[in-house]
Amino acid sequence: MGIELAVNMSDEVSLYGGKSAFTQMEHNIVAGYLITAGIVSLASNIVVLLMFVKFKELRTATNIIIINLALTDIGVAGIGYPMSAASDIHGSWKFGYTGCQIYAALNIFFGMASIGLLTVVAIDRYLTICRPDIGIQSLQLGDLIYACLGGHESGGQAVVLMSKCFG
Repeated sequence: MGIELAVNMSDEVSLYGGKSAFTQMEHNIVAGYLITAGIVSLASNIVVLLMFVKFKELRTATNIIIINLALTDIGVAGIGYPMSAASDIHGSWKFGYTGCQIYAALNIFFGMASIGLLTVVAIDRYLTICRPDIGIQSLQLGDLIYACLGGHESGGQAVVLMSKCFG
């Protein structure tokens, strides 16, 4: 008794006879949205990064988190949106199995990094606004850098920050 692995290949006949469940017009609408969102996201996050380059007073330990968040957003907008939009224009996935694996891995990486970084931002804002007595002054620059670089660990950095602040 062997275990058979089923792989969903883009050229397999699917539930809909190899055709999309959506009309080409619906695919075009989604592609238009993804292209627009991608351009706006890329442009706005590049502006954020340029502001950090231009104004040295913005380069604080806490703002390193915002820089990393902008980088993760650029990753999604530069990789995820174009591949999805191109596939929507064609009505099916056009990058094969390997393209699908790369697409999934990068989107999961950037998505998890964003979630982790947003968690750190939320904790930072909570400590700065609601608990200034135990807030960010108890953290060292190394703790914040570790938290930002460990963004892909899906909130693991939040535990480090919380233990430094509450423990």
